[in-house]
Amino acid sequence: MRKDLSIDDLGDLVDLPLLAVLATHRRDGTMLLSPVWHEWRDGGFQVVTGSQDVKAAHLRRDPRASIVVCEHTPPYRGVEVRCSARLAAADVDPDYGMAPRTLADAMMAHPEMVSGEFRSDLALMQAGRGDWVTKIGAEGVQAIGIRSEGIGIAIKVADGQKRGLYPAIVEVLTQLGVADAHARRLLEPWRVRTVRNYRGIATGEIRPAVALLPYRPHLSALSDA
Repeated sequence: MRKDLSIDDLGDLVDLPLLAVLATHRRDGTMLLSPVWHEWRDGGFQVVTGSQDVKAAHLRRDPRASIVVCEHTPPYRGVEVRCSARLAAADVDPDYGMAPRTLADAMMAHPEMVSGEFRSDLALMQAGRGDWVTKIGAEGVQAIGIRSEGIGIAIKVADGQKRGLYPAIVEVLTQLGVADAHARRLLEPWRVRTVRNYRGIATGEIRPAVALLPYRPHLSALSDA
């Protein structure tokens, strides 16, 4: 068995769509072997698991882990990595892998390609300065992800009209404290919308009337084997 291999010594092994086996330590010292999807990225294996999964519970208590990736057909290449695992959140989606992150990076780098000028997505992502990823939907829906806070926001106007959606978006961001002075200044034209008649005369304004309720999380016990 060869040791001290580099990633180049493995050829395309880590790029193949193979299941890996992750080994974690139970409390009694025995090993749990779990099939997992993986991605080789930034010099290490990234493995997706739920935050309340037993594997994550094991690693929080004891970060020692091993992962094996191997072919099931000749020439039967394989690699075992023994490591101290680090738990991280949000970068890898349990169902879609790196696709959401890649898409979000592209949207924030080029918000003008997400929506044209004078559209809410462009205005919001410019105000977020690389921290907000947003997408408007049909029937008065707006979704916003705030990376620095690790939160997602979804707003739906019951009657599907967008004229009340834009003031609500800005007010929600303000009340959550994620819109700084610069962002609020850029979004002020969206917070108060002027209503004009057929002749273009201002006849009123649409202003937000939003009051966010405090979040009360549901707590449950976690048992780790």
